[in-house]
Amino acid sequence: MSSWGGTKAGQVQFEQSNDDPLGTFGRFADAFDVSTAMPLVIYLSITLPSSDLIDALDILESYILRRDVCGLTTKNYNKGFVGIIDRLRESEDDILTALKIHLSSRQSDIDRWPNDDEFRHQWLERDQYKPARQPRLRHIFEAIERRNRSNLNEDIEIKSTLTIEHIMPQKWQESWPVEAEQRQQDEGTHNGLSPNEILRSNSINKMGNLTLLTHELTAKVGDGVCQAAFLFWVSIISIPSLNMMPWMTFGN
Repeated sequence: MSSWGGTKAGQVQFEQSNDDPLGTFGRFADAFDVSTAMPLVIYLSITLPSSDLIDALDILESYILRRDVCGLTTKNYNKGFVGIIDRLRESEDDILTALKIHLSSRQSDIDRWPNDDEFRHQWLERDQYKPARQPRLRHIFEAIERRNRSNLNEDIEIKSTLTIEHIMPQKWQESWPVEAEQRQQDEGTHNGLSPNEILRSNSINKMGNLTLLTHELTAKVGDGVCQAAFLFWVSIISIPSLNMMPWMTFGN
């Protein structure tokens, strides 16, 4: 159940079941802290038939999520989302088409919709981990987990509050140093670091080095030499219902 929304009308719209598109978007909005989208979402929910509403909310979610992963500002969201309502009312196209056209036509960093190439690059190359981003990253990884399931998996709802954990330790230098022989094989150094050490340091907060873990298991995981292997095996043995860890570790 989602109680997203600051007004009584908003709460009526977003207190929905898990299968309801408004409830799903409400949980996304909570995680990404985008209550500024509420007026537009309410307008869409009142105006569109249910099939088109699902598509419209998918478009809006893609727009917000891609901008977040690419590190683009949210400062214009309040004015921007309200302005979209006026655009949709004035458009001669159907609302769904008008929404796509409007978001796709934006060119400025304050309101553009990142394309596939930019999104892929930022997903792979931009540091994504910050403590304040835990709800957003958790939402993304849980969505990957659900999408990763097949009809061979049991249908399990993720009820535990999972946390984001690093696969390669943040303090890898202390217990997982680059071997002296490897350092000698590396060509050149930068600020005293070999290319291999730079690669490790630059990979710490990337998407591919992050995964989901329960609070109980997080407390048992340190920055020790076996952390990466431990996280992989514990994901298979202790929480077999989660398929994401092996995919995130070796699929990137």
